Amino acid sequence: MKTGMPILALMLVSTLVTGSAHARNEGCSIKQDDQASDGLEKAASLLDLYKVSKLFPGCFEGGGTAEEASDDIVVRLSHHWSRSLGELQRHAADRAFTLFVLRHIDATTDSDDLKVISTNARAACPRRASAVCQKVAAAAESALREQRRFGVALSLPSSAAAVPASAAAAHSSE
Repeated sequence: MKTGMPILALMLVSTLVTGSAHARNEGCSIKQDDQASDGLEKAASLLDLYKVSKLFPGCFEGGGTAEEASDDIVVRLSHHWSRSLGELQRHAADRAFTLFVLRHIDATTDSDDLKVISTNARAACPRRASAVCQKVAAAAESALREQRRFGVALSLPSSAAAVPASAAAAHSSE
């Protein structure tokens, strides 16, 4: 019985890997994946990232391109809070855009960046943006909880620092 277990485990892993690869190929060819990745690299804003996802939707259903988008979104929110928040506010009526951004604030990203996002969303949010800030904070905190649950803390050496208290006070009066 013990000799059959490794074979059974190998078959299970093989089935999962093959199934995942097959699902990816149906929605996103290698060429499309490369084009989506190039588009993400050239994107200058959250909206640009969203537009790339609309061009190649199958490539954003999981895998490397989806993780790349998550990294890009979290870095933009963490390192360029005011600009990114302004963009979310300007396009608040586009529910799909907002959901795209929120969905990509996930546990595959840098925990220090997630902490900065949570801090900024709670302390450096103008009153007129409180609804979107609450959603962003909730997404960042959910991702951090998921990382802790799985014992993962993804930190990169160059992550951003939280907004200083003086800057937070200036933003909250807007």
